[in-house]
Amino acid sequence: MFEDIRPLLTRLTGFRPVRYIVVGVTGVAFDALVYAVLLNLGLGLSASKAVSITGSVILGYFLNSKWTFQASPGWGNLGRYCVVYAVSILVNVSINNLVANLLGGALPALAAAFFCATLASIVITYNGLKLWVFK
Repeated sequence: MFEDIRPLLTRLTGFRPVRYIVVGVTGVAFDALVYAVLLNLGLGLSASKAVSITGSVILGYFLNSKWTFQASPGWGNLGRYCVVYAVSILVNVSINNLVANLLGGALPALAAAFFCATLASIVITYNGLKLWVFK
């Protein structure tokens, strides 16, 4: 069975946006898991989101630099990466709080807030990485 899809997977992962999506899904899963755990431990909304997205950013730097963009990690790339993600984190946490507060604190509102914050981060980071960090 896997022999049938192996060529397709190899071909797809040779395409940069697909690699970015795979890294992104990995980062979002990490973000969601850490966010849920921290909320359940009683950490506040903003602190939980800030910690979870920061961990996701660190994971993403290594995966994106080596696999997605085939760039050598360096101080210049790392500095620009941090700027892109600092902006992304601020936007992510702000949108998460805005949507959660507008919709209320129930689980569906938190899920919608998480989704909106993540979508904004995707747009900011892919364009920042492609056009500035790993150009």
